[in-house]
Amino acid sequence: MDAPHETDWGNSPLVNSTFANVKSKGFRGIRLPVSWSYHMSDTAPYTIDAAWLQRVEDVVDMILSNDMYVILNVHHDSWMSFDMSGTINSNLMSHYNDKFYALWYQIGQRFACKSEMVGFEPLNEPNGNGEEWAIQLNNMQALMLQAINNAGGHNFKRVVVLGGLGDSWTSMVQYTKLPGANVTNPIALTFHYYGPWDLTANAWGRTIWGSDSDKAAIEADFAQVRGNYTKYPLICGEYGIDSRGIEPGAVWKNLDWLIHTAYKYNVSMMLWDTSASFVVDGPTQYGDPTALNIILSAAKGISNALADSTTDNQAPTQFTSAYLFQRRGESIKDTGLPFIWNGNKLLSIEENLASTEAKTKLQANTDYNVDGNNLTFKASYMARLFPENASPKFKANLTLHFDQGADLVLRAVLWDTPSISHTSIKATTELTQSDLNIPLQANGLTGKAATMKAQLANDECLSDTWTKWMGPLQKCRTVWGTSWAVDVSNFIVKAQTFKDILANNQTTTLTFEFFPRVPGNAVNFTVTV
Repeated sequence: MDAPHETDWGNSPLVNSTFANVKSKGFRGIRLPVSWSYHMSDTAPYTIDAAWLQRVEDVVDMILSNDMYVILNVHHDSWMSFDMSGTINSNLMSHYNDKFYALWYQIGQRFACKSEMVGFEPLNEPNGNGEEWAIQLNNMQALMLQAINNAGGHNFKRVVVLGGLGDSWTSMVQYTKLPGANVTNPIALTFHYYGPWDLTANAWGRTIWGSDSDKAAIEADFAQVRGNYTKYPLICGEYGIDSRGIEPGAVWKNLDWLIHTAYKYNVSMMLWDTSASFVVDGPTQYGDPTALNIILSAAKGISNALADSTTDNQAPTQFTSAYLFQRRGESIKDTGLPFIWNGNKLLSIEENLASTEAKTKLQANTDYNVDGNNLTFKASYMARLFPENASPKFKANLTLHFDQGADLVLRAVLWDTPSISHTSIKATTELTQSDLNIPLQANGLTGKAATMKAQLANDECLSDTWTKWMGPLQKCRTVWGTSWAVDVSNFIVKAQTFKDILANNQTTTLTFEFFPRVPGNAVNFTVTV
């Protein structure tokens, strides 16, 4: 409900079964993002549209009917109505204060008699920075507390979730002012965690995670937050990974460590899903069920078995045990994959063929065996799964069942070098106006790519030139969504890339890279000027 209208992000209207399904997966609460500015006047008395307020209440009631907690917030209004990124002045602050009070007074009135399972979050990711804006945010959060209490009902004992500028934990620790003893509302503190950003946002070719230093960084952040707030409930109001371009083994390890760390420091975690990583085609289909199950098991303190994968960001290639890869034309042999068992016992492996959807239990010691940390698929099974002269594509899901924790779903893929419809183009101003779709034959995984490298004729990087100092899998790589994208039939070069090429006025080689990240699994596209 953060869009102008409920279905604007391409989702269906919320219904009771949406939340029933979420609860059935193991979640206990919903953070409901609502943007109010589209539905209220910008002048006094700042009235909220009655139909919109009713719809928000209807959705809250759906959540409550499923015996789930709900945190109701003020979402994109942080930049639409209460932008804190500009120059501060008294007239602007007076307008913000009046409108913010009126907004929360109306929300408080409408939800005054809801149960204690409804909590309020004053403002999502306030976008200012610096002490002056932090003081203003503190003032607005104090006004919000005043507004809901003046609205009456049960609001004097309703949980209120306070955060800092940008909902960053560093801003919260540095600037957030906690209410005085006169405030009766139970207070929780919130922050958002998308670290490391280059991994979670699929930026600069980072598809690797899991080193000791990677883990230590998350541990240090959570330890510092908890160390500063030993007596307050802590809520990580958003976390998640856009997994469309990231190697699953890295995703699984990152989420497992993150949730176990939160469990250790008693931080409640709320998964942010944009329908890209976890939910696909509606509220019941999960794009990465393994990631979801890892989250839910780790949240209970249960150890998960994990697919091993490259952890060194300086590595020239990347291996992963989240896939069973076989290159077309290469000899079939026993194929070993290393795993991190974490004390778990592999009970069985189930094959689900893509071609027939037939499910078959594999035979231990015939189709595969386990030796220490290695799971080895026998050559005889590999030959059956990847027959000679077969077309390169996704072949089967292999589900590893364990005695505890999440099952792991490995994808078996026959791959070969991808091909594109054409390999060059001349940069023009027309190309800077819209994205370029280049028809793609993936020859393996469809709808998924690792990254795009962009290198000028003089060997410098097209953009983010500092990446030239990064490892071989990240040097001159670009950012998903800004520079490139991919779908099931196209590699998409974004208009911004052509703007950068024309600005540099040099022929540029774009390299489209895929999984597995090994030699031979990429294709070059030349842009001349």
